[in-house]
Formats: sequence, C-alpha cells, structure tokens
Amino acid sequence: MSKKKQKKDKRAYDRRHRTKGMRLSIGDKVQVLRTKDSSRKGGKMKLPWIPANSYYIVQHADNAKHIATLKDPSNGDILARKYPFEVIRLFSRKRKRNMKADNRSFKKNKKI
Repeated sequence: MSKKKQKKDKRAYDRRHRTKGMRLSIGDKVQVLRTKDSSRKGGKMKLPWIPANSYYIVQHADNAKHIATLKDPSNGDILARKYPFEVIRLFSRKRKRNMKADNRSFKKNKKI
C-alpha cells in the first residue's frame, strides 16, 4: 500500500471515529450514544443520545483502556455495562437539541 493511500485512509478513518484523546474523571456528567444501527427495524425517531434530557455520572474511568462505568443519578444504580469512550459525550445543558444534526453523525451512509 502506498503512503498516499495510507494517508487518505487515515483521514477517512479519523472522520468516522473519535481519534482525539478524551479523558474522563469521576463525577463527570455524560450521555451515551444508542448503538442501534439505523438499518434495524424501529427506534429511528428516538434521540440517539440517552438519557435524553438528563445525564449519567462517571463512577469509574479507565483512561488507559478508554472504558467508563456509569451511574444513574435519579436512582443511584450503577449501570451493569461498561461503555467505551467512543460512545460517550460530555453532557452540556447548553447543547441545542438538533435531532437532524445528531442523526447525521449517528446514521451510516446508505446506498440508494
């Protein structure tokens, strides 16, 4: 594979994935991306980030492995699943709720 092709592939990969380092600490407020593929049946009109108007709290963050354990602040339960940093974003109340913009980053390219 040529160097030019490698650079082109790297740029394409970086556009699709989060490659810049993200560091989480205990107590950060985050939301989680629904990882349901847009080609599956149902759930297409739901917001891609959960919880919709709230947040989870980071209980434990492993910055070396890029994995976080989350806690639900409404009832204090620790979520059973550990989430990779790729599907986590920091929660911001100021974030404008633009479902179309969020869905663009969530949906995969469709062939027509």
